[in-house]
Amino acid sequence: MPSGPQRVVFTCFDYGPDQVQAVDVLGVDDFLAHHRADWVTVRWINVDGLTDICIIRALAKKYELHPLALEDLVHPGTRPKVETYPSAGVHSSRLFILARMIYLVKEQLHCEQVCFFLGQHTLLTFQETHGGIWDGVRARILRDGSRLRTQDVSFLL
Repeated sequence: MPSGPQRVVFTCFDYGPDQVQAVDVLGVDDFLAHHRADWVTVRWINVDGLTDICIIRALAKKYELHPLALEDLVHPGTRPKVETYPSAGVHSSRLFILARMIYLVKEQLHCEQVCFFLGQHTLLTFQETHGGIWDGVRARILRDGSRLRTQDVSFLL
């Protein structure tokens, strides 16, 4: 992992069969104050970089993410796992997946943590550093007639 402060990139893709809206989120509070539009079938929120705890806290509060899953999220190096968190108290049911992504950079193998929170219409993804691992998925979402745009959020996952 590169040394020094990491840039945090927060993006949102709202889409349905006939429409897509992609946004680079600059103000987390303003973004979270607005609900997704009626036409949106899937909302995909992606955070590249784990250094801005305010963004993580705000998303955790808005989407009622389970504290144990958040603990795993903010401590990279946790072993890969899949956890189901049923509805309990203030927390909505969620599927939490922690995976390890392995990739090659200049003939060196790198590994980083990627986390997924699957809700009813929303997928939240978090990765340790900013990178282009989702570029192919984003391109498919933007393409008219894409199979991704006709399916539910579990298909995106």
